[in-house]
Amino acid sequence: MNTNNPHDITFKEIFSDPKRARELIELSLPENVTKIFDWETFTNEEDTFIDENLKEYFSDMLFSLKIKSGNEIKIYILFEHKSYNDKKTWIQLFSYLAKIYARLESPAPVIPLVFYHGEKEWTLAKKFSDSLNLPKDIKEILNPYIPDFEYALLDLTKEDVENLIISLTMRAVLYTFKNIKRFDDIKYLERLIILSKDLFEQESGLKIIEKLLLYLYAASEIKPDRVKKSIVKLISEEKGDIAMTTAQRLIQEGLQQGL
Repeated sequence: MNTNNPHDITFKEIFSDPKRARELIELSLPENVTKIFDWETFTNEEDTFIDENLKEYFSDMLFSLKIKSGNEIKIYILFEHKSYNDKKTWIQLFSYLAKIYARLESPAPVIPLVFYHGEKEWTLAKKFSDSLNLPKDIKEILNPYIPDFEYALLDLTKEDVENLIISLTMRAVLYTFKNIKRFDDIKYLERLIILSKDLFEQESGLKIIEKLLLYLYAASEIKPDRVKKSIVKLISEEKGDIAMTTAQRLIQEGLQQGL
C-alpha cells in the first residue's frame, strides 16, 4: 500500500470490486434511479477511461451499465473519494467528466458520486451553480449559460453505519472509513473486530480484514501488537496472527517503495 495516500488506495482496492461498488451505489442513489439499472451489465470501465497519468494519485473509478428498458442506453457512474472538505472537488469532477466525454462516441449520462468520510460534515454545494455564490437575480440571468450538474453524495458523518441495511463486509468497511481518525481509542478497534467477527471465518472475509488492517496501520497510530491482543481477546489466538503478518507486509512494501 502507498502509505502516502492510504485513504484513496484503500477505497480503490475495495470498491473496484463490482459487488462492493454496487452496494455503495445503491446506498448513495435514490431507489427510483437504481431500479432502472440492469445490474447484469455492470462493468468496471477504469482501464478504458481513467487517465493513466492520474491513476497513482486519484481514486476516481468509473463503472457503466445499461437500463432495463431493453434499448442500448448506457449510464456511467463516476466515483470520487474524499477524506476532507476539498474545495477543488468541482475542478476535479469537471476534469474527469471532460476526459470521459472526450472518449465517448456520443454523449451519455454520467452520474458523479462523492464518497466522504472526513471528521467534519461535508459543506460543499452539491450543485455546481450553487457553488458560484451569485446573487439570485444574476443567477437567474446567467443560468442558461452555466454548465450545471449535481453529484450524489454519501457523507459518512451523517450515517449510522451500524444500523444501515447493508452486508457485513460493507458495514466493516464503512465503519473503518468513518472512524479512521479514532482508532487510537481502543474501543473503536474492538468494536470493529466485533462487527467483523464472521469475516474471520471466511477466506474472502480475511482478505477484507487484511485490507482494513493495512489501512489502519498506514492511516492511524494503532500498533500491530495492540491489534493482535484485541483479536486474540475477541476472536482467537490463531486469528491474532493476521495482525502481525499484515504489518510485516506493509513494512516490506514500504521498503520496496523506499519509504
